[in-house]
Amino acid sequence: SNKILMGLHPRPDGDSLGSCAAMKYVLEGLGKTVRLVSKDKISEGLEYYGFNKEVEYGVDIQNIDLKEFDCIIFLDHGSLSDYSEEFKEKLRQIKVINIDHHSTNSYYGDMNYIDTKAPSCCSLLFEFFESAREKFDRDLSLRLLVGMCTDTAFFIHGNSVENLKKAAVLLERGKLDYKKDLYNP
Repeated sequence: SNKILMGLHPRPDGDSLGSCAAMKYVLEGLGKTVRLVSKDKISEGLEYYGFNKEVEYGVDIQNIDLKEFDCIIFLDHGSLSDYSEEFKEKLRQIKVINIDHHSTNSYYGDMNYIDTKAPSCCSLLFEFFESAREKFDRDLSLRLLVGMCTDTAFFIHGNSVENLKKAAVLLERGKLDYKKDLYNP
């Protein structure tokens, strides 16, 4: 696919923002065209991160002409229950990729990559990008770290030891300062 559509999930959180922004970053690095939209605004606490400006806010993915795209990627969307039946019907006309970590995921994509043991979608993407030998530069590392931190309540939920190891890799490879880059961006 060369033209890809992605949307933050309704009432987006840090994992939705981080995972979508990370995937967009990687795909654009491969020369793909990616449009990232969100019907809802993100919380004030996430507005600090410059990559949030890559999202077209106030745009409902259900109102976009899917014929303009080769595929749509849903990240961190446990289900499509917040979307209309008409939109779900339109999805039959396009390749749908579903990447998620929620146990409630209904496997609605043409391609589904679901790992319910992953505490965040960003944690899952970390493993995916690492296996693809993606370079964890500053931009990619920060996007993933924001999602991992926010979805685990800063490493309280999920497998804390494994997540802290992943965070350490992101901090080191991305040359990030945990306090400065996450709390005072």
